[in-house]
Amino acid sequence: MSQKTEQGTIEKVVNGGKRLLRSPNGVVFLDGGLPGEEVLFKVQQKQKGTQYGKTLEVLKASPHRQASDCEIFPACGGCNLIDADPSHRRQIKTDMLTDVLKRMGKWDDGQLAKVKPLRTPHENGGRIRATLHVSPSGDFGFFAPQSHDLISLEQCHALHPTLQTFVSELKQQTWGPFEEGWQLQMACAPDGQVAVAMHDLPLDLQKQLGQTLLDTTVCTGVHLLHAQGHTIDTLGQSRLQGVIAGSHPAGPFEHDPATFTQSSFWGGQALLEEMNLILDGMDGPLETCIELFSGAGHFSFALLDRFEDLLCIEGDPRAYFWLAENRGKHPQQDNMEIWQAMVDGGRVDLLPDIMGIDLLVMDPPRQGIKQVGNIIDALKPRHVIMVSCEMASGIRDLNQVEQQGYELQSLQPLDIFERNHHLEWIAWLAQA
Repeated sequence: MSQKTEQGTIEKVVNGGKRLLRSPNGVVFLDGGLPGEEVLFKVQQKQKGTQYGKTLEVLKASPHRQASDCEIFPACGGCNLIDADPSHRRQIKTDMLTDVLKRMGKWDDGQLAKVKPLRTPHENGGRIRATLHVSPSGDFGFFAPQSHDLISLEQCHALHPTLQTFVSELKQQTWGPFEEGWQLQMACAPDGQVAVAMHDLPLDLQKQLGQTLLDTTVCTGVHLLHAQGHTIDTLGQSRLQGVIAGSHPAGPFEHDPATFTQSSFWGGQALLEEMNLILDGMDGPLETCIELFSGAGHFSFALLDRFEDLLCIEGDPRAYFWLAENRGKHPQQDNMEIWQAMVDGGRVDLLPDIMGIDLLVMDPPRQGIKQVGNIIDALKPRHVIMVSCEMASGIRDLNQVEQQGYELQSLQPLDIFERNHHLEWIAWLAQA
């Protein structure tokens, strides 16, 4: 590409976090800057007519710009909105959501009126799980955006304070050299426990490093993993308590550091609160419920409190293990059936042969469920609750459900990732 620099004004932040700028040569997506700022930029590549560039300098700053509190910003890319003050950050996300719903979803004013204001935390507390990449030389950090370039990490303000302490203690030790790079998954619990899982390392080396972590850091437990990701053994106390299903009275429920959970204590609790608000608003009897992508049971036990017959379906073996373990703690466990199955891509043959259930709950991974309409058609639930952590796939799936004869009742966006462009939502639809 040409090394020519250009000037322009950033129009908005779009889904994915890129900044949209309109130049005489067309639309350019940049990696930095705030709406309304005049910037100096350079186009670095073109893909199918779309231009992508790098923001080189802010020539005229937004009044909402603030100094970053991160030593590795913007190289890391994980907190790509921390140079905007908190109130403006929330406005950027609200505008971005509205843009996605109108432009990608083709929503009208009636649908948009059912979108609630962005719910934001008074105090998020930071991420309670993250993956560190380790270089062959023994340096810890995060990858730069869309690359495998390691950004060395001294501290990360996006992490929960317990994990910040763990990272600081990691950096005080000498690690490596290793034959190749590897990954360290870390997670913490409300009681201060820290547990880790190591990927891409021989078992004997995992044991050696794991014992060092237990001896020299706040780490309380280590999961030793097979190359395929299966647990082989554990060191210390690696069962984390109190994250799955939050403070549910039947808990504390458990998981391990390699199991997917919500990324913050506030986010997990907010989703549960919104789920219960939706259930409170449903009319008629609530007897039968199917939950797809149940995970380790974050929503399952709140649903079990309400329904006489609950079927939870989860495809990941690790999450399924903890779902089964946690079920045994609930006094109504006999009303809960669990299946291990990958119900995705419209695999309706894996669904139970029942129709007309009261509620279908779906919390899929980031890519969503491309043929969700087939699932709706097979089960014909009275109500549908959908959780999404990616707006493009989320609006695609919502529209498919509406096309099956359902009407949006509410959509609650949640600012679970305060420092970047991501947000989640929980939506409720009912048969029209």
